[in-house]
Amino acid sequence: MDDVKPVMIDLLIVALKTANGLLQKGHVGFHPFAVALAAHGCKLCFVSDDADFLPVLSAQPLTVEPRGPQVTAIGPSMTTESLAANRAEGATFWTRYDAVIERLRTLAVAGEVVATAVAYREDDEDDDGSLRSQVQIELEHANGWTLLWNQPFEVVNGELRVGEENQYDHDSEVFSPEE
Repeated sequence: MDDVKPVMIDLLIVALKTANGLLQKGHVGFHPFAVALAAHGCKLCFVSDDADFLPVLSAQPLTVEPRGPQVTAIGPSMTTESLAANRAEGATFWTRYDAVIERLRTLAVAGEVVATAVAYREDDEDDDGSLRSQVQIELEHANGWTLLWNQPFEVVNGELRVGEENQYDHDSEVFSPEE
């Protein structure tokens, strides 16, 4: 399992940078998206909602590639696809989340992805009844390794403030979902 850790930490960092980039740009109401590691080694990104496509694309870490003397290409680091789950009648959080999970499952069954990080924003009620916003990232590897990573946050006067992260056990949703 130790050889899986660097892969999963890398996916966590990419998903977290993307989520934090959205929050820092004021896109606080983002919907579920995923970062996946393809079997050939490239990263893929799946966005559940059309309205999030450009913000997620612009929040991704960039790739800088020299193309010749005084020519440099700069662009997103991942191939990104919109799943357009928002177009379904009565689309909810779960419609969007399920679209991401189903796309990842299809790729996992075909052996096209080996690791995933599904990110979403969620509000949770504190003991005192107040709402606490948090970013959740569900990490999974094809060998059965799973983890739910949680980061509370708040945006105060346009400034992103993050709380202490937490880690929890997590059931597989992509590679071996329990029916």
